[in-house]
Amino acid sequence: MDVIAREYLSPTARKVLQDVLDIRDRGREISAQVDSVREEGKSADETIWACCDGQGFLRDLEIDDDAIAEYSAEELEDLISDAMVEASGRGQAVGEELTKELDLENIANMV
Repeated sequence: MDVIAREYLSPTARKVLQDVLDIRDRGREISAQVDSVREEGKSADETIWACCDGQGFLRDLEIDDDAIAEYSAEELEDLISDAMVEASGRGQAVGEELTKELDLENIANMV
C-alpha cells in the first residue's frame, strides 16, 4: 500500500491515512490489553469459581462436585450467579480503569 499511497495520494492524504492506521493499531493494542485482564469471583461457600475478562465476559467457571451433590438446582444457580457477578464486576472495573489510562496516554501522544 505504501507504493500506491505514494503514487496516487497527496502528502496530506498520506498523513491522514497513516494517522488512521496508527489509531487502528492502537485500538487493537488496547483491545488486546483489556481482553487479557482476568478477575476472579467465588460463591460465599467457595464451591463455585468464575473468571471474567476486562469487559466482564465469562472466561472460565469451575463448580465443585460437592456443590452439585449438596445444593438444589435453584441454590446452585444462585451460587453460580453470585460468583459470575463478582468476577464480571471486578473484570469490568479493571478493564474500564485500564481503558481510561490508555486513553490518557493516547491523548498525551496526540498533543
